[in-house]
Amino acid sequence: MKTTTKPLLAILTTTVSAVLAFAPPSEAASINWGAATTISGNSDVSTSGSVIGAFTVGDGGVSAATVNGVTFAPFALNSSGGPVSSGTVGNFTLSTADLFLSDNTFYGSTAAPFSALSAAYKTILSSSTITSIPNTFSLTMAGLTAGQPYQFQWWAATAHPLTGPNGQPVQGSDKHSATAGNTVILDDNPSGLEGGLGQFAIGTFVADAGSQTVTFAAFEPSGGPGFAQLNAFQLRAVAPSVPETASLLAGMLPIGVLLLGRFIRRGATTAVKV
Repeated sequence: MKTTTKPLLAILTTTVSAVLAFAPPSEAASINWGAATTISGNSDVSTSGSVIGAFTVGDGGVSAATVNGVTFAPFALNSSGGPVSSGTVGNFTLSTADLFLSDNTFYGSTAAPFSALSAAYKTILSSSTITSIPNTFSLTMAGLTAGQPYQFQWWAATAHPLTGPNGQPVQGSDKHSATAGNTVILDDNPSGLEGGLGQFAIGTFVADAGSQTVTFAAFEPSGGPGFAQLNAFQLRAVAPSVPETASLLAGMLPIGVLLLGRFIRRGATTAVKV
């Protein structure tokens, strides 16, 4: 009879399994937001990973549109058919403590630079929903897979500011926030002019449960009337980033070395009859 040391692959497999078994759960309560970015063209629409859901938000009859290969389905909060405080399409639910005010064309414009956007992009940016009191609403996204990285993108745009009796802007631009642990703030028309372009933001998170909620609110530091606004949004499933993978491996290494050392010290051998 002779003995031989277990193959290195078997040792590493044991180590990795032990690390994964005792690894703490991922924390996905917070969305890590990128910077607020001014709208420029179809390439704004992310195509990373695979789309879970993409929607253009508006009143009853809001139109679908395909931008940069992503089809935005209608998400109708039919205020013209009677006030509504919530709406659900598939695994996505928008809800507010008050009422949604939606429109399918008001937020667009025939003036440049908005008019220079593609017809499809103008479609998803011309419709929107808002709430004025209590200036907040939430989006709950269900059907998620715990441990899966996701990307969330949303838009706030008002190319047609409200005007006074002499045509002067009385609502040049407004700011709106989205919060899921962290907060990002978008300006719906930084120029404050007719035809001005709004902004979008992209955030990433790792699901730690079957659902994720984002809260939209007015952002008026001066205490103005403000309102929460959402023109369109999409959720995408993406692959883990390189930093996330590197961090995981770095965390596994010292535990793996410790387990391997203990394994060898115990004289882990496999008896083989000859």
